[in-house]
Amino acid sequence: MVGFIGALSSSLCILILVFITLVVGYIDSLIPSSVMQQIDENTYRYPVKTYYVSQDIITEVEQKIVELKEKENFETNYLQVGCEGGFDIDLKSADNIMVFNTIKMNSHQYNIPVIMYDGPTVSEHSLNYCYIDFKRE
Repeated sequence: MVGFIGALSSSLCILILVFITLVVGYIDSLIPSSVMQQIDENTYRYPVKTYYVSQDIITEVEQKIVELKEKENFETNYLQVGCEGGFDIDLKSADNIMVFNTIKMNSHQYNIPVIMYDGPTVSEHSLNYCYIDFKRE
């Protein structure tokens, strides 16, 4: 009897571990990668892995500006900071994060202006993220 209960509980434990592994993999696939995406011929989007811009991201943005100029012949005229809200962060928080990220990006001395979108984009059916758009217009 004790052996049967032990085998049953260990089987249940293995099923729970497999389920947790699947859920973690699914959530990881929803998080945007930090790969540049071309939105249209005048815009490239760099998704920020975390919501907030850090010094590492500022360094990466500098590298991406140079990389776009050399490889894609894309001259960046200005950067535009934005966020999505509505699913895992509310729109007010997304707006506050956009303001913080814009101030943080402007604290660094770029040769191009950094501006903010008017408000966050509403996205209620996917994980929200913040981004930096490279614009040439």
